[in-house]
Formats: sequence, C-alpha cells, structure tokens
Amino acid sequence: MELKLSNEQAERRQTLIELRASNYAILGSALEREVGAFAASRPELAPRSPDAPAQFAEWLEGNRLARLWSGIQRQGQEMMWEWAEGVVASHADRLRQGPARGRGSIEPDPLLKMPAYFDGVAFHIQPHGYQGPVSGFVYDTMVPLFYMGRMPVDHYAQVLSAQCPVERPQRILDLAAGVGHSTLQWAMRFPQAEVHAIDLSETMLQCLLWNAREQALTVHCKQMNAEALRYEAASFDVVTAATLLHELPESAIRSVAREARRVLRPGGAFLVADHVPLGPETTLFQAFHRWWDTHFNGEPYVDEFVRLDLAQLLRQEGFAQVEERAIVKPSGHAASAVARAVVARPTPQ
Repeated sequence: MELKLSNEQAERRQTLIELRASNYAILGSALEREVGAFAASRPELAPRSPDAPAQFAEWLEGNRLARLWSGIQRQGQEMMWEWAEGVVASHADRLRQGPARGRGSIEPDPLLKMPAYFDGVAFHIQPHGYQGPVSGFVYDTMVPLFYMGRMPVDHYAQVLSAQCPVERPQRILDLAAGVGHSTLQWAMRFPQAEVHAIDLSETMLQCLLWNAREQALTVHCKQMNAEALRYEAASFDVVTAATLLHELPESAIRSVAREARRVLRPGGAFLVADHVPLGPETTLFQAFHRWWDTHFNGEPYVDEFVRLDLAQLLRQEGFAQVEERAIVKPSGHAASAVARAVVARPTPQ
C-alpha cells in the first residue's frame, strides 16, 4: 500500500535513495576494483573457495574503502527502516481502522510455533524482523527504497507468472507471501484462479489483505509454516516461492520442497525466484556481497544458499524436470544484477 508522504518525508526518502545508489555507483565501483586487486594477490581465491569467507573477513578488516562502503551500506539501510517506521506511525489512526470490507480472508494461527531460523530474526536488519505489530506495513513502505526506485517490487512475480507452464491454473499457492508483492501479481495475471497466500507472520498477511482489497483482488491468507502445509495433497496447480529459500537453512528448504511436491496436482509446477548460485560467471565482488549480506545485513543463510545446488536438491525431493532461467534485475548495481527463476515439475506418480 502507498502511504501519503509529507514534504519532509518525501525529501528524506529521496535522500536515502541517493545515498544507497551513490554507495553502489561510486564507492561500490571503486570497491569492485579493490576486490580485484585483492584477488590478484591471492590467485587461489575464487567465489566458491571454502576459505573465501575467512579471507573476505580479513580483507574487510584491513581495507579502509571496504569498511567505509560497509558502514554506509549498513547505516543507510538502518535509516531507511527508521524512515519507514516514522511514515507508518504517522498513519497509525488510519491503520487501526483496518482494511475496508471486501473479498478475501485471513486466518491467523495464534498457536503456530515459530521455527528457530525465523523467530526473533531481524531479516534485512528490519527492527522486530517480520514479527512486529506493524512490520508488514513498515516492510511494504521501505522496500521501494531498498530497490532505489529502479525495480518494481513485484518484478520477480512478473517474470515467474509470465513463464508459468500451467495453462489457466485454477488454484495457486504463494509460500511466504509476505505483504503480497508476489501474490497480487499472480492474482492479476490469472483472475480465474483461487489464490492462497501463507506466511509465518500474521502482521505481514494483514498488510497483504489490505493491499489486495485496495486493488479489488481476492486472496485467501493463512498463517502457516511452508514446511507443514495444512492443505490436502494434489490440491494446487501452481506453488510459488519468491525470495523465500535464501532465508532458510538447507533442511527447511528440503521440507518446503517436499510439501510443495505433495500439494501439487499432476501436471502442476513449483516456481521459484531467488539468488543465483556461485558459479563460473560469479565475480568475486558478487561473492563478497553475498558474504557481507550474511554477516552484516540480516541474511543469515544467504551465503549457504548460493553455495547450494538447488536444482539437484529439487530432483532429490521428487521433481523430475527442473529448469533454471536468468532473471535480469533493473536494480542498478553490479553486486546483484541477476537473479534466477526455477521451474520444477513433479515426477509422475
């Protein structure tokens, strides 16, 4: 949802976008050259080297430019969250009234046990993580700044839904749907479908329902763990997960894949959008950025995720056909210019 900004809030928003963009364009470009020089002095160093994380830590500690880039990146993001919290607080009276009556539904689960990898974790260094009382609205307000206004928040879902191999799906399930940046794109592209969205966070789903009703879209939201779906087997044509898997340890990714396989109908598809793995085309700067995200940016599992062979994992969990495709991101910085889409079809029973 888009909250109206005061002149002061709008001006600060633009300043924060420029700070982040400049850190990538100016310091980031210089830092990329510094990483190259560092690598030249250690020819054994490669993105997938087992000792790369330790060498990145040593280099960051001893390189003034790297420390400056890191500090601006971290503090700039902290300021973006502070700004978003202020904007949401200025609309507290409106938000307390709740969304207008409309289509769709929400089913909280107050007894749902939060997994250890999620509970209390400040993903993206967002205060309270995804579990604060207004975290959904804060997240929805901040994310356009994170992308520096250069990438639509539903970009991944636009790509995935356009590549959907299932013709006219009737039931779609969005895992870890958050505030609906993915979900609503699917609902718009396939208006004939019954769209369901799950998330561990009730407050994220509250924002999703608000967003859906503002756009006159019907989404059924349920607070649920993607590792243990409370849906019948073979009950969905499409299951999708946009930017979920990099926030999970491998054991949870396997559980999510098994559940996606279980609830898919014959001929269905599991569609994933997430980070590209470290590979031959990965630059050392990109590998450094993923390592930095893990240790300084509230992404505790991303360095593990980009070293994982996701296609092989999905095949091991019952998906016979797995195709990976590039997603070009108009986000404006070389550290993360490409993501990937994965289209997985189950093994016939």
